[in-house]
Amino acid sequence: MSIVNPFGSRDSGKSEPPVQPRPVTPGRRSASSLSKDRGAPKNQQAVPSVSSGLEQSHNQPQQHSSSTTSTAPTTHESTAPTSALQYSHGASDSSTTLSSHSKSVSDDVFNDLLTDDDETGILSEYTKARATDSSAFENTLGEFEEERKRLKRLYPTSGIKQSRFLLVDTLLKAPKTFFDAYAKDVEEGVIFVRNRLTDTGQSDLVRDAQEHPTEEEFQEKAFDAVHSLASESLAHSRWRDTHRAIIISLICNEIIGFGILDPLWRDSKVTEIMCNGPFDVQVEIAGEVYKVPCLRFKNANHLSDLLERLYRSVGKVLSQTTPRVKGRLHDKSRMFAVHTSVAPDGPNFNIRRHPQGFWTPQSMIDKGASSQEMMTFIGNLLYKGASCFVVGSTSSGKTSMLNALTGFYPERARILTLEDNLEMKPNPKKFLAAAMECKEPSNSDGGATGTSMRDLVHASMQMRPEILLIGEVSDSAAYDLCQALNTGHSGMSTFHANSSQLSITRICSLVAQSDMTTIEGATDLVAAAFDFIINVRHFPMDGSRRIVSIDEVGMEPVEIGGRLTLPVRQLWRFVDDGLTPEGKVKGHWEQVSDISQARKDAKMLDMEKDLTWEQLRELSSLPEGELEV
Repeated sequence: MSIVNPFGSRDSGKSEPPVQPRPVTPGRRSASSLSKDRGAPKNQQAVPSVSSGLEQSHNQPQQHSSSTTSTAPTTHESTAPTSALQYSHGASDSSTTLSSHSKSVSDDVFNDLLTDDDETGILSEYTKARATDSSAFENTLGEFEEERKRLKRLYPTSGIKQSRFLLVDTLLKAPKTFFDAYAKDVEEGVIFVRNRLTDTGQSDLVRDAQEHPTEEEFQEKAFDAVHSLASESLAHSRWRDTHRAIIISLICNEIIGFGILDPLWRDSKVTEIMCNGPFDVQVEIAGEVYKVPCLRFKNANHLSDLLERLYRSVGKVLSQTTPRVKGRLHDKSRMFAVHTSVAPDGPNFNIRRHPQGFWTPQSMIDKGASSQEMMTFIGNLLYKGASCFVVGSTSSGKTSMLNALTGFYPERARILTLEDNLEMKPNPKKFLAAAMECKEPSNSDGGATGTSMRDLVHASMQMRPEILLIGEVSDSAAYDLCQALNTGHSGMSTFHANSSQLSITRICSLVAQSDMTTIEGATDLVAAAFDFIINVRHFPMDGSRRIVSIDEVGMEPVEIGGRLTLPVRQLWRFVDDGLTPEGKVKGHWEQVSDISQARKDAKMLDMEKDLTWEQLRELSSLPEGELEV
């Protein structure tokens, strides 16, 4: 027997224990009598009308009290069946989940509106849902409803801002199957809207919005067109109120946004979005990773369609021939995807978000990443022309630290930034040349070889640089960087390494890979190019990121473990004082030694007096109107 879900999807019937029919009370008629009156087939879908937002069928007799009519006001205790943004519906292994209404309303409605054969199966499913996830469904819908009302009051004339009521905090705790009941309507609505956009000649509005993602005017025009057509697609739908608004919001996100990831993208506290295949979405918030079970793609093709659209907007293609592709979004956020030819259960996809504002040394101190005394020490070295590199593991805060430290450079120093993908945000008060990024070879360019980091370093030498900022060096371009820093320039770069000593080994190996020098020559180049190393670390127990050591690069190579390398000498260190009762990292920084006199003489670091912290803070402050992280 096929069970008809009154919320819109049809699932294969399952054997359920019989449910005893409720006695027919005075003034009420049983579902079977209603079915006979209507002359409807026993398996015809009956649509309940409840305060959760479902519209009552027009041909159904109005026999009920005011508590069960379609005009009853919506309450937060009344929710509709819901589930994950999984656009796969009708799967044989997924049970139909019905929302939980107040017992006096929902039981009457379901008993009255289901035919005899359907009543047993549906009420059994409904009873199970109410017994397990009813409060979670109610709370989720209630929080969405409250946020929707708040946004209406806050932005009475902006439809697109009113539509962003799917809160991340609510999504994190929403039931896994919250969005499933909307899946069929969303999927059909997306197809309808796309076809109607083409038929009415409005496709340009969507393209303009995608090409100008930060322009409110383009976004509003595209949203208004898509919203109108999405509403048209639901003209005869049973959904009402917040349920209807959820479906329309999901349709709009699919057409002009980031699909199911759009609510995560719009929340500034989400610093990274990770898709481990189509059915596992995770986010990083305040340095900690969380799963979002209610957000799922329909299948791998659904996720691939989103990736194709995102990479097409930046002129790149993810395919079997280019299975690993980096990209840069309009706000310089970094995205990286791995094709299913490499990740069969994928694709894998990450978006690394950047804060809206700029990091400053003071904001690093406020975040607990450094002490004022240690930041004063670093600031004076950079101000006087010393060079350094920031090392750490993935997501340890290397780029953020480098961005903050650019504030210590003299105001009139000319700075050039070179990156694989543009993501650095140096202090905007400095003299900045237009940032440059690498370009991968592309078959569409007629066999063009692209632009490597080595090419960018060569080009920068013709542009009167005083300071070079290298996002990350991971190839033989390290040789050219060291040569540049040995010809009258200073600069900073980042490296992936677990410690300062290991970073020396790694950069010397990269320099030697250029075939322009031996390992002995590489150590000499590195010793002359870089003066000190800042080691940062991510503490997963509380999500914090801190400087754990500052080390001076040795000037003479030594043999360590049978290999020729450069020693490092610790200048500052982080002393671990354990954890607070709340599980927060506790500790302090202490200075171990000063920069060597030989280094001071080589870089003439004693020519100027040290600046005070007040002077350094003013030097590294932001221009008026710029937002500090």
